[in-house]
This record gives sequence, C-alpha cells and structure tokens, in this order.
Amino acid sequence: MRNPQYWYSGKLVTDNTITLAIDDPGLLYGATVFTTLRVYSQSLDSQLTNWHRHCDRLQKSICAFGWQEPNWQRLRQGAEALLPFFPVLRVTLFPDGRELVTGRFLPTDLAERQERGVVAWVAAGRWGDGEMGRAGEREQGSRGAGERSSLNTQHSTLHTSYNTQHSTLHTPHFWRRCLPGHKTGNYLSAWLALTQAQQYGAKEAILVDEGGNWLETSTGNLWGWREGRWWTPPLEAGILPGVVRSHLLDWLQTQNREVGQVPWDEDFVSGLSAIAYTNSVVQVVPIREAIYGDRKITFDPHHPALKLLRRLFEQATHPG
Repeated sequence: MRNPQYWYSGKLVTDNTITLAIDDPGLLYGATVFTTLRVYSQSLDSQLTNWHRHCDRLQKSICAFGWQEPNWQRLRQGAEALLPFFPVLRVTLFPDGRELVTGRFLPTDLAERQERGVVAWVAAGRWGDGEMGRAGEREQGSRGAGERSSLNTQHSTLHTSYNTQHSTLHTPHFWRRCLPGHKTGNYLSAWLALTQAQQYGAKEAILVDEGGNWLETSTGNLWGWREGRWWTPPLEAGILPGVVRSHLLDWLQTQNREVGQVPWDEDFVSGLSAIAYTNSVVQVVPIREAIYGDRKITFDPHHPALKLLRRLFEQATHPG
C-alpha cells in the first residue's frame, strides 16, 4: 500500500491530487485558514509541537470570520495519521468545516541556514544617503558616541513611495499580507515577496508597512538584539501572532528575560546587532544580511544572544 499523501474531510488519501468544486470559496478566493506545525517525537502532545496553540489560533480565526467549526477530533485523527510519515504538517480549514491535512519534509538546507544565517530582501524603498548607524560601524570599526550621534542625524527617512522610481504596484503595501492577524489561504502577497527576494539571491523577504517599519518576514516573525535584550514588532503593527513567537515570549518570561515590543523604524533597525526570524518549522534562523534598495546591511549570525532563543528548543528536546 502506498504511503498516505494527505487527509481530507475525514479520509486518508494516497493520491497527490484533490478534487474541489469549481465554486469552492477556498479555490476562488483563498477562503481558508491554515497553520503549519513541526512534529516533535512523533507526538502532537509534545511541548514543542504545540498542537493546542495551533488549534487555538485556528479557532480564533474561525470565530472572527463566523465560519463553521470543524470536527476537532477528526482533525486530530487526520494529523495523527500523517505524522509517522512527515515531520511537518499543514492543517487547513474551510469555511464549511472541512479539514485538509498535508505533510512535507524539513528544508534540506535547514542546518546550514541555522548555522550561517540567511540573506533577506527588504520589500520596501531605500535607506537614506547617510551611513547605516551601528550597522555601518560593524563595517568601519567602532566610533565614539558623538560620531554615532552625528551619523544618526544623517539618516533620512525611508523612501516608502515608489511613485517616482518604480511602478506604483511595488509599494510596501503591495507586499503586505491580507488580514495580517490571521493566517488565511490568501498568501499571495507574501509569496510574491518571497519569489522577488529569490531574484536577489535572498532566502527570505522582510515585509514593511507604509511608514517603512519592518513587520515580519514572508514566513516568520522577526527578533532583534540591542540594549541587552531581544525585541520583536508588536501585534498592533499588523503582524501574524506566530505560535513560536508566543511560545518564546512566554518562555523568556519564565527565564526572567524582558522582551521589548516596539515598531521597527529605520533608527531602531540601525541599532540592532543581530536579527533572526522564527516559525514553527525552522525554529530560529539568523539573518546575516539585509538587502535594502542599493545597500546591504550586515548583522552577526553568530551573536551569543542567539543561544538564548535556541535554548527553548534545546531544553525541550534534551531536558536536563
């Protein structure tokens, strides 16, 4: 018997195709909500698998949209049927309560990404003509506080309007996800940003708002290190409440580690010495370089503070 490929509406399927009605809202409008989880120890009840957090996020979206609740027991049954075959599961819900569970494997280069960091393309305008604050310091050596202050005053605001240089389609708003507080099937803008990033040789895209503030990557939440603590953009900025983001915030609090949540404008990003993004599949991946217009901003992919974020996964995987 062939291995199962997916679970759909109460049935395990070994084929790699699915049949949907031509007027299905999920097909026509991307009217679905989904979540992607990494299964640890082949168990949905593992602390790191976070099955309940993923289901809670799905339920909040369903309630917000007024959709029919799925059969949660049947949904779990489908996930358990696939977890022996796949380390990553994507759980999708339709407006009428149908469930779809598909599986995939971890990225083949995940260990390299975690070790070396990745290049990210910022889906926005350009930095000003001035130096890049502390990011520039890492390239030119340390400077005195007075000179740093002088450099900061040289920064111009982000050029968030592309009307004078680019097509009006390619504005920061063009790349932002639809309904950013929910993980819906309409992920086209984030996917387009990611494919555009790949043309620059980047593995990720960083999405921004109309003011140029960094929000999240095309697949995860952002974390930055400065002033002795980790920082992440606030939910109010219009980002996805990532499951790993929430888990890390709770865990860092138990470690008596304060986390800042502020908008990431140009000056703030200039003071970051390390950046990473997180999601349920890749855990923590450093960003070693950000392509911003015609500039490249470098960060330390081996910063000691990254160990703090990774400790959550290490402790849960190797307790004691």
